[in-house]
Formats: sequence, C-alpha cells, structure tokens
Amino acid sequence: MKLQEEIHKIKKLFRVLNESDEYSLALRRRIPIIEENFFVFFNNLLQYTDQSSYSDEFEFADNMISNIVRLFERKYGDYDEYWFLEDDEVFDYIKNEYGDIILESWVGDDDIEEFDF
Repeated sequence: MKLQEEIHKIKKLFRVLNESDEYSLALRRRIPIIEENFFVFFNNLLQYTDQSSYSDEFEFADNMISNIVRLFERKYGDYDEYWFLEDDEVFDYIKNEYGDIILESWVGDDDIEEFDF
C-alpha cells in the first residue's frame, strides 16, 4: 500500500490547479482532511473486510467507499454537518481520486491460486 500512496502523491503534484474547480468550494476546503485520513481509514477497513462477501470488485469498491464516507461522518460530523449533507459529493471525490487503488485491492476468486496437494 505504501507504493500506491506514493504514486497517488506524485499524481497530485502534477495535477493542474484548474481541475479542482470541478469540486465545490466546500469540498475543496475538506480535501486535505480526506487526503490525511483516507489511507488510514482504507487500510483499517481492508484489514477487517471479508472480500468473499462481495460478488465483484465494483460492489466491493462501492461498499468500501460508502464505509469510508461513514467514517468521515463519524469522525468529523459532530462539528461539521457538511459530511452528512454532502456525503454524495464526498463519495464521488473518493471514487474519482482513490477508486483505482480500491479496485486494485480487490482479491477475487480468480486472484487466489488453488493448490492441489
């Protein structure tokens, strides 16, 4: 995961400043909070998630993102209602920025080699 984190940071360095205009000012103000916490939340969830309970990587990614959004609501929602009011915007941001990392973490049945003894 450390390599993915570093790759993500490098991509951020090359982002054109105007691209951030696609997000609301309210979200742009919270992007540092998301970036600071995403990998902590993601790695903790990944550790305790039974991937076999999902039919495919897209269902897995969708549920992981939803759970990460809920963690932001729990951690910051008490003093910032934005996390509850605009959870769709937070979901879309995480999906756009971190979706590939989440999809790559999927370990489906095809990825598990079976050994004959």
